[in-house]
Amino acid sequence: MLKDAELTFPDVSGEGSTDEKLTAIQNYLFQLLEALRYTLRNLSMEENFNQRELAGWVGDTIKANLVVSNTVITNELYTDFGAIADLAVDELRTDWQRARRYLEGDTSDLDYIHIHDEEISFVSAVVLEADGAPLTEQLHHGARYFWWRDGSRTEMTSLEDTGLPVTVYQYTEYNKGKISFVRELGQTVIVLKLGAGVDAGERLGTLRISKGTDGASITYHASGGGVASLHLGENGDGESSAILSARSVTLDSLYELPTIELPNGNRWEFDFDGLNLYDYEGNLLGTIPMTPAGGGT
Repeated sequence: MLKDAELTFPDVSGEGSTDEKLTAIQNYLFQLLEALRYTLRNLSMEENFNQRELAGWVGDTIKANLVVSNTVITNELYTDFGAIADLAVDELRTDWQRARRYLEGDTSDLDYIHIHDEEISFVSAVVLEADGAPLTEQLHHGARYFWWRDGSRTEMTSLEDTGLPVTVYQYTEYNKGKISFVRELGQTVIVLKLGAGVDAGERLGTLRISKGTDGASITYHASGGGVASLHLGENGDGESSAILSARSVTLDSLYELPTIELPNGNRWEFDFDGLNLYDYEGNLLGTIPMTPAGGGT
């Protein structure tokens, strides 16, 4: 191997011609090259690397204040801290603390962000219980299950069954908010959805905000089935002033909507007459009539 080869650099400081010294250096380089070739051809992960030291070196590198690399290919990447200069992934979650929470017996709600495809979800997870005890499962991602590498429970792997499964609590997850790209009327718009919803379709009891080329819409789907929607748009002449109209306001959603405070001090309030606009002194400026439940557009 390379460490056992006799590769002492030749002494070229003494007597001898320039040609003789260059020949000695050339012979040294040939020896070094052959020794390096032999070493590289006979390397193996099983016999030539200390796995624990290698894992420690990788961990220390990733946990540096700044990690700069051209390409990192790995099955799973876990780190407690660190800034990665350039990272491209197909999915990103911030619920890495599931395993730690189980080890510490922490059954409080777990709030995290999930980024995938074309959306960012804000999730609140609640521990499932049966007969007063929290339910557990083995940590997995799709078909990949995770095991602790050893009894210290500081490193995990999905490549081999070590007999030490990574145990986590089971959670019921509620999507409390979502930002996503949506195709509407031939254009791509960004939609903000707030609320987990009270129905299987996660629609009732949610607020939806979107911005298209012709303005912005705010829609509330009441838990009782009613819908209230406001649309902010241009005045039709391309000027910057905006107009406000009510697309559909139902009695079912009347008590679900709060007062809307505007930046200039004015406010929108809802009552049985409809949608009322007041100035900062409380003077009524105008009313959009209420559409009866089941009517409107």
